[in-house]
Amino acid sequence: AAVGLAGSCVALPLTWGSTHDSTHVLASQPRGFRYIMGTDVVYKPELVEPLLRTLWECSNSKTTVLLCLQQRCVKSHQRLLDRAPAYFSQVGNRPLPTTGGASTPIMTEFEDELECIILEFRGRRDTFVAE
Repeated sequence: AAVGLAGSCVALPLTWGSTHDSTHVLASQPRGFRYIMGTDVVYKPELVEPLLRTLWECSNSKTTVLLCLQQRCVKSHQRLLDRAPAYFSQVGNRPLPTTGGASTPIMTEFEDELECIILEFRGRRDTFVAE
C-alpha cells in the first residue's frame, strides 16, 4: 500500500488499439488518470504500436505511465524503446524502490533474478506519427 496517497484505483477492460475502448475508459475518469500502470505487456512486436497508442489515448499531460517489464522478446522491447518517444516526450528507466536510503535496495535481488526494469513515460505529446 502506498503511504501518503489518497484517491481511487480503477481497473477496466481495454483492448489495445481500440479507440472505442479508450473512450469508454476515459469516460469513467473525467479528470483523467494520474498514473497508468502495466506489467508484462511487451511480448510481441506487432502489439507495441497498439499498446503505445492506447497509453497515449488514455493519458494527458499530467499522466505518468509506469511499465514493469521483463525482456521476453528482444525485438519487442527494442521496438518499445524506439517508438515510445513518438508518443511521450520523457521516456526512461525508473529507479527501483529502496528502504531507508539509497544504500539499501529492496528490489535488487528481484531485479537481478528476473531482469526486470521499470519504464516511465511522461509528457504526452499533442500528436504522434504511427508507423
